[in-house]
Amino acid sequence: MRKAICMYSLVCAFVFAFLMPHNAQAVEPLTGEFTVNDAGLKVQFAPGNLQYMPGKDTWRFAPSQTDYADVNEAYFNDNPGYSEVIDLFPWGADYGACIGEGWRMLTDEEWQYLLREEELGSGPENAGQATIGTQHGLMLVPDGWVEFATLTFEPSANNWTTNVYTTDNWTELEKSGVVFLPCAEEMGMYWSATPNGQSKAYCMYFTTGSIAANTPDERIKSFSIRLVKEVKGEPTEVEEMTNDGVRMMDKVLHDGQMLIVRDGKRYTVTGTEVR
Repeated sequence: MRKAICMYSLVCAFVFAFLMPHNAQAVEPLTGEFTVNDAGLKVQFAPGNLQYMPGKDTWRFAPSQTDYADVNEAYFNDNPGYSEVIDLFPWGADYGACIGEGWRMLTDEEWQYLLREEELGSGPENAGQATIGTQHGLMLVPDGWVEFATLTFEPSANNWTTNVYTTDNWTELEKSGVVFLPCAEEMGMYWSATPNGQSKAYCMYFTTGSIAANTPDERIKSFSIRLVKEVKGEPTEVEEMTNDGVRMMDKVLHDGQMLIVRDGKRYTVTGTEVR
């Protein structure tokens, strides 16, 4: 039986109270790299969903990618003495600060790009529903991932029975950079960092038969959070661009992406600023 209902309404003050500085673990992201915009920005995912341990007043990542307690603040309030983990939270854009510098949530646009929602058709080619042991969730394969000869992956799977792996299978897949987003029973809801009006925000949603990268929902509802870190590569080539001998801008090849650098800011060749 589920300990709490994911859609349970919460008091917004919960976010701000818990976003104060607390103890948090220092941990490295997973090895897989995922491109999340047209400028070639890459991110690496945290090794588990965000969790808060009220008994220790500590933020952490779940011990494994398949770990899912399905507990929100309402359950904590209704059960005095509960001190294990909370892993469902109302919306907030700054949950990365709970863990440390560099961690952040994906934006709505980045979720859409990652899952190629504009090209869905039968579904994204880098994501598919999967079952690891008994845990259901969404599996994401990183850029350039090569399928194992003995561990196949069927992208766009919209059920829990196509991509089924043992825990030993999963150990090997995880080493190759694969990401797994666990869900509560038959549904997964993950917040983005992007608000939608005064009372809503966008989330990434998946369940049997469907996936959506930009679903708006009420901020007070309790959803999962998986943080990311940006991959910081160094420019590999710089070409100065001048006009009548006056330096105007630099053309930079950065992680295989051509960018224009002017007045300290980076732009794609189409003029979009890269932040």
